Amino acid sequence: FGEGITYQIFPDRFRRLCIPDPEGMIGGRRVHTGWYEEPDYLPDENGEVRNRDFFGGDLKGVMEKLPYLHDLGVETIYFCPIFEAPENHRYGTGDYEKIDPMLGTNEDFQALCQEAHAMGMRIMLDGVFNHTGFVSRYFNGDGSYETQVPGAAQSPDSPYCKWYNFIHWPDQYDSWWGIYSLPAVNESEPSYMDYIIRDKESIIRRWLRAGADGWRLDVSDEVSHDFWRKFRAAVKAENGACVIIGENWHDANPYLRGDQYDSIMNYAFTKACLDAFAFGTLDASGFAEKLNELLMRNTDTVNGMMLNLLDSHDTHRFLTQVGGDIQKLGCALAVLYLFVGAPCIYYGTEIGMEGGY
Repeated sequence: FGEGITYQIFPDRFRRLCIPDPEGMIGGRRVHTGWYEEPDYLPDENGEVRNRDFFGGDLKGVMEKLPYLHDLGVETIYFCPIFEAPENHRYGTGDYEKIDPMLGTNEDFQALCQEAHAMGMRIMLDGVFNHTGFVSRYFNGDGSYETQVPGAAQSPDSPYCKWYNFIHWPDQYDSWWGIYSLPAVNESEPSYMDYIIRDKESIIRRWLRAGADGWRLDVSDEVSHDFWRKFRAAVKAENGACVIIGENWHDANPYLRGDQYDSIMNYAFTKACLDAFAFGTLDASGFAEKLNELLMRNTDTVNGMMLNLLDSHDTHRFLTQVGGDIQKLGCALAVLYLFVGAPCIYYGTEIGMEGGY
């Protein structure tokens, strides 16, 4: 890792091979029948946007585009979550053991990894271990998830109850940033740690054996150092070459001392590029000083593995931020490619895609 280009894919919006049925459904979900339609962000009955607007991108679509990605010089494909989940972003994990049926099957993922490896490309998965979904086999808040074992919100005797912190069972519980659909996990609970990390058939081990080459860790600075130390030990024992990238938006030095992550998504680099090219708050001298400051935060080894990016699924697209100015985007990309670390391109940047927050 640190060589070649990393290419981030938001799976629902990259490439669709599966054809919607006459009702406009794929995998039991309604999708846009036209790939180039505008996305909808309609509120649910509670007035909240639930991110249930699907286009139906799938793993076979990604596999079809592997030669295209190879020709771009891509060496690592970083997927946003691909495990079963109710939302289009899939950050509310429903089942860590299954590829989302809309995307394909576990076998499709293995086939994708094999073909990517044959082309010299690696696959990095998004690991969401700070929270699960309200609609999941583990929490099952609305009882809609079909499972033989009751979810934590269905029975106080559920084996998953200890995974969550209930203030008042079953309707009051800790959640990520107060979002009820993302109940927070107590990652120090031994049964959760066993399931994700320590068992011989733990989640991280089984997906590495299926072909994954790395883990990007969602909201990683909200999970304990102890969990990540155990995570690293298990990952490296399974595959010493597996890369571990944390999602930390600020200085992450305490996590980058060789016992937790290999590096982070370098959002501080993103901000410096925005200040220089989009907002005009840094001149050339100030931009150079800021980049040097970022390099001083960590060791050369860590800097060489930083995942440097201009934008992602969590931001505006960079081209939108610079007002559609292709020349500014080109300048920023030149810095991205030449700066120390691994350049990460959000899908569509190569064809000038724009997009809001």
